[in-house]
Amino acid sequence: IVQAFFLPPPAMSSVPYNTIYPDPGPIPISITESQLSRSIAKLSPYKAPRPDRICNIIFICCAALLESYLLHLLRATFTLKTFLKENKLILLSFKVEDPM
Repeated sequence: IVQAFFLPPPAMSSVPYNTIYPDPGPIPISITESQLSRSIAKLSPYKAPRPDRICNIIFICCAALLESYLLHLLRATFTLKTFLKENKLILLSFKVEDPM
């Protein structure tokens, strides 16, 4: 997963060893953690992986660890309207229930 989301680290870090990071700021868009949890729960676990080679079973088994990161990534993607060309498949889709 790390290779899919992040570039390799530099040979020598410029960040001091004992750096204390602030808490993450508010996430700016309205995708909720419960929406994300429901969408992850609906994934088919052993479906063929997407072009980024991340299998659905990874999202399902690691949902508790990944949800806060995925929320930030998804909300930033939608807020900034920045979509990678490689993302031709939808990671998560939120089904709107028919009120009738």
